[in-house]
Amino acid sequence: MGEFGTAVILAGGRSSRMRFDKQLLYKGEQSLIKRICSSLRARFDDIVIVSNTPGLYAAEGVRVVSDLFPGLGPLAGIHAGLTHAESQWVFVTACDMPFVDLPYIDYMMSRIKGTEYEACVTDYYSDKSARYQAFHAFYSLKSLPVMEGDLEAQKASIAYFLRKIDTLVIPPDLARRYITVSNPFLNLNTRSDYERFLFGEEG
Repeated sequence: MGEFGTAVILAGGRSSRMRFDKQLLYKGEQSLIKRICSSLRARFDDIVIVSNTPGLYAAEGVRVVSDLFPGLGPLAGIHAGLTHAESQWVFVTACDMPFVDLPYIDYMMSRIKGTEYEACVTDYYSDKSARYQAFHAFYSLKSLPVMEGDLEAQKASIAYFLRKIDTLVIPPDLARRYITVSNPFLNLNTRSDYERFLFGEEG
């Protein structure tokens, strides 16, 4: 098993604020998830999609897996992806995050290569408050025992989990030196988010 090689895309969730399945987001004639996969293939040989609708991805040349802890949200999705990973470190993003920042991924990999950290996330400002970005992030297979313990105890908070393990947190000022898009952590949560993305107001 190599140190890097697997990327995971979470494609579950209720999409309640978007009011339709985010797995079906498109820009032009290309689905958003196909766009994400295409970008990730520049760095990762193994792409895993966590979804309960594997039929959507039959033509994408990716592996599709389902949650082993159904109903426990994104942490369960990360767990499913790590459980099926083919590398020690796993890059994790989501199907509603359109901007894959390859130079920033390279920087994150340089920070964690050969280390004993269990996760690498960015502390990035959003609406004038700092918070850990659980996606566009790396998780190590070393974190699985703690993750499984939390999920078995019905504790599904990613922030709680990240505080318990040895997490490398990249501060905002340092992150901005290497980020090459306006916001690699952007989530298309609502129809207005999606419309801004479609008309080029985000990116």
